[in-house]
Amino acid sequence: ITDSVGNLHWLQTTKRALVGSDGVANQILGISVDITERREREAAILQERNFSAAIINSLPGIFYVVDAEANLTRWNDRYLAVTGYTPKDLAVIGALGPIAEEDRATVAERIQTVFLEGEAEVETHLATKNGERIPYYLTGKRAEIEGQTYVVGMGIDITDRVAAERAVRESQRMLEIVMNSLPESIFWKDKDLVYLVQGYQTTDWEAPEIMRPLVSRLRRKLANFEGGDNWIVNVRGTGYVFDGG
Repeated sequence: ITDSVGNLHWLQTTKRALVGSDGVANQILGISVDITERREREAAILQERNFSAAIINSLPGIFYVVDAEANLTRWNDRYLAVTGYTPKDLAVIGALGPIAEEDRATVAERIQTVFLEGEAEVETHLATKNGERIPYYLTGKRAEIEGQTYVVGMGIDITDRVAAERAVRESQRMLEIVMNSLPESIFWKDKDLVYLVQGYQTTDWEAPEIMRPLVSRLRRKLANFEGGDNWIVNVRGTGYVFDGG
């Protein structure tokens, strides 16, 4: 209803028929209670939940809430999209179900760490419903929600990082093979190095400027090997000596 100044009010009404001596219901007794404040609180809670859901579903990674029995109690849309599991599936398999079998014990241990110490993290593999394995970095923090303790966490796909690390390791391995196959000591003139590395001819005075940043990057890579800092010696004005002995 609307009051005298135009404000809308919600009423909860209970009605009961009153029966006369002749057995006929000829009156209705009604009681109305103003529940406007309650409805406004409910609307505010619903709006807050919708807002929270919107934020959670906009996260760049997967989101999850896990209880003390390792049940998943909440997740975002991306979690379902990445794993391929349905809400009914997750209700059965729990938080450890989408984890690769060989990693489950570790992840279970990290979940307990969160409950005991407040937070934890782990690198693992998600095992999707269609059998795909995806490397993920998972984090978790302890949270009290409506009197219960949960793990609230996020996961980020680290496929690109793992691939990059694998490429770095392969590059270092190949560089080590090359270094091991070279003579113990070899001298390269700047101009010859430019032609070898860049594939074009240059002058004696241009070559040192071209080679300086390239050799600097090579030195940084060689620093990964024991004694590698000293493998390249600059012979000022002429070139470089490589000494891998």
